[in-house]
Amino acid sequence: MSNDQKQPLAAFGVRVKTIVVLVLFGCLLFLVFDFSDISRLAERFYGDHQAKDQTSSLPMPGEDIVVDQEELSEAMQQVYLQKLAEIEQAESSEPTDRFFYIIEIVGGSDLEAVDITIEPDQVIMLSAGGTETTINRSLVKKIHRIKLPPSSDKN
Repeated sequence: MSNDQKQPLAAFGVRVKTIVVLVLFGCLLFLVFDFSDISRLAERFYGDHQAKDQTSSLPMPGEDIVVDQEELSEAMQQVYLQKLAEIEQAESSEPTDRFFYIIEIVGGSDLEAVDITIEPDQVIMLSAGGTETTINRSLVKKIHRIKLPPSSDKN
């Protein structure tokens, strides 16, 4: 056995053969794709394309917009109707009061629920995870209703 084996050539700890292959691959990419394709893909990936589309219809800061009174009142009416529809949807979709229920069972245990339905023979509870539980009403000792603060979710 001889110790005449040479170490492969390396630059900054990377083999020269690997550097040559990567450089050739990069050059081939630039030959196949032109710059406009690459920029279009980058815009689509980063979302800049949408921002440009939205701002392209807006006038430049030095340009003036000329509208007559009729166009202005029509635009104001559209904005007003849109805002009114948003307010109506927000009011109808959010409950005004939210409650949390703790149901004491005769045996000594407690059950928690976000919604309950009390019927003559049974109590139906809905947990936060969506599980519905039905128990006999005679097993219920006491129901505590706790009012929760308004929801902080604003869509």
